[in-house]
Amino acid sequence: MENKIHHVRDVTFGEDASRIRTGHGPQNASTLRSVAMNYLRTMGGFLADAERRIALSPHKTPRTSSAYPLSCDFAEELDIAPALSSFRRACRRPEEHPAVRSLISDRTRRAHLNQQPGHPGEPDGRSGEATNGTPPSAASTPPGPPYNLRSHMMPPTIPSPKESAFDWLLDAADHIRSTVRTRGAALIRGLPIREPGDLTIVRKFLGVQPYQATELFGQRTAYGDGVASPIEWPADRELCPYQEETFSAVVPSIALTACARPPETGGEACLSDSRELLHHLPDELVRRFQELGWTLTRVFREEFGMKWREAFGVDSHDALIELLPQIGIDHGRVSNGGLRTVRRRRATVVHPQTGEECWFNQVAFFNSASVEPRALAVLRRAFGPDIPMETGYGDGSPLTEDEVSAIQDAYAKTSAAVRWQAGDLIVTDNVLTAQGRRPYTGNPLFFTYLGDPIPVNPLVS
Repeated sequence: MENKIHHVRDVTFGEDASRIRTGHGPQNASTLRSVAMNYLRTMGGFLADAERRIALSPHKTPRTSSAYPLSCDFAEELDIAPALSSFRRACRRPEEHPAVRSLISDRTRRAHLNQQPGHPGEPDGRSGEATNGTPPSAASTPPGPPYNLRSHMMPPTIPSPKESAFDWLLDAADHIRSTVRTRGAALIRGLPIREPGDLTIVRKFLGVQPYQATELFGQRTAYGDGVASPIEWPADRELCPYQEETFSAVVPSIALTACARPPETGGEACLSDSRELLHHLPDELVRRFQELGWTLTRVFREEFGMKWREAFGVDSHDALIELLPQIGIDHGRVSNGGLRTVRRRRATVVHPQTGEECWFNQVAFFNSASVEPRALAVLRRAFGPDIPMETGYGDGSPLTEDEVSAIQDAYAKTSAAVRWQAGDLIVTDNVLTAQGRRPYTGNPLFFTYLGDPIPVNPLVS
């Protein structure tokens, strides 16, 4: 085979070569291509047709590369799980990697931007093109712009038909699930969801299997058949994005949130890409969490907060002691007879279907540094070091306030807001996407469902 040399700015490799060289050192050619494809996916891009293909053209000099669209079609690689670990070590932010910038042609970029019906960050959550109730193929779904880190997390909007919406949902299920697996979330707009039973129909038509939580944290209203309210949270406070059940050994991989009645103002859903979030955290912090995992310590007291009987769904202390080792939780006693539970979990996980590494924990959400200072002072005066909730590294060492702030900032940088309408359904991949909400006014009505359990979070040995 002729060893044609291709130049893409500062990237050079032969067709039959196993290694290439970039400004960031040698990289595997297949890894680089996967990185480019993953970048387009996570930035909201799709190879929709020949006008928007990512390819590779032979050039005589690197200087000519940016003048041409790439010509070797990578469309068949869309479903290949990217191998990103070596790339991430070289460059934490893919959009800054010169090879990735080079692989995205000016022609592709213009096609992305010109086909948008409006600004990608519009508060109604619009992304992509209306499908008129018909599940579009990959070739008919226009991409979102690849460079806006906020807009890329706007979920694709899939409008349902006005008639026979639930029947349509059954036919559209495969397309919706595929979209969620790629983009992390999808917004289905216009469903006739008015009561909890409607969400039960939706989850069945989408093929979402039941998930049984082993421990309760936030208060929810249970409506039956696994449908519940969102966790109770003050209306005037923002609920930071989080992934459900990251403290458990078996977690839901799908989360459904349905809006029967939207807020009067505010209350937007905040979605954060857990893949992208890794690129906005300090390298050393990520490395420590990858190696050590994280710990969650929870203290139960009879006179304060949720009781262990309610949290674990058991009636006797003997039943509790039998249950805790089964779900990977250690236990002990604190002063005044309180129960302390400690579990150690992985802080990052590999998505079981896409092969992508994801930030997957609630280490900042449950950390004392996230508590309002006056409230924290009251807790410390009452309970000393054994406050109701605390997190740390997997070896038990605490996080600094700066580290918690860095995690919170990363969520803020990778979040996009979706304004709710009645009949909206947001489907999220619970490993790929964290979800929160903004403060609101009014009396909104939401239903949630967690499903499709997976053992994504084994104990750290």
